Amino acid sequence: MATDNVFITGHSAAKPLAGADRVFLLEKVCDFAGKTLVAADIYPALQVKKDWVVLQTRIEMVTAAVGTALTADIGDGAGATSFDAAIDLKGAAGTEYSSLIGTDAYVAGGAGKRYAADDTIDIKLNTVTAVTGNPKVIARALVLDLS
Repeated sequence: MATDNVFITGHSAAKPLAGADRVFLLEKVCDFAGKTLVAADIYPALQVKKDWVVLQTRIEMVTAAVGTALTADIGDGAGATSFDAAIDLKGAAGTEYSSLIGTDAYVAGGAGKRYAADDTIDIKLNTVTAVTGNPKVIARALVLDLS
């Protein structure tokens, strides 16, 4: 049987994207020190642009909150819990929370969310009970740029 290389020569099948810069990681340290934390407050963490697809979000604990309870959702202007719901901001340093395929709305089918306009990925506080020490986290998003 002959090998027909028509599909692997003369085009970029092995590199389907125009450039390596189309897939990248957004990252920002979010330090809540000195802030008065109130349930339902929204903190924009990452700026996203039109025609970006956010494939996954992650929150890594740097410093845990001190207190009885501090939980948050990860979402955007269209869905406060759409990337991740009810993460524990009292988690130990190094603990990571991420959006899960099949569970969280924007990544349920594994395709992420394509933005039709500029927006932000937000940390929305849920339960804030007797917090005496505020957390510090690293917010991350895996992005595909289709612009």
